[in-house]
Amino acid sequence: MPKYKALLKGEGFPVVSETGETELLGFYATRWVKAENEEQAELAAVQLIKSDESLHELLDARIESNP
Repeated sequence: MPKYKALLKGEGFPVVSETGETELLGFYATRWVKAENEEQAELAAVQLIKSDESLHELLDARIESNP
């Protein structure tokens, strides 16, 4: 099974800053995944980001968002 490098860009995530205020921030993340094709690799990389608990901890829980 081929290995793919996926570069993901996220925008507009409500993150609590050090001052306690909510800011809309973005990120870039690189994930390496094994998949049958590019489409499946993209889906697998997005799923890895969505399931990353360390990212969920940064979000402002008072604002609904879907990482």
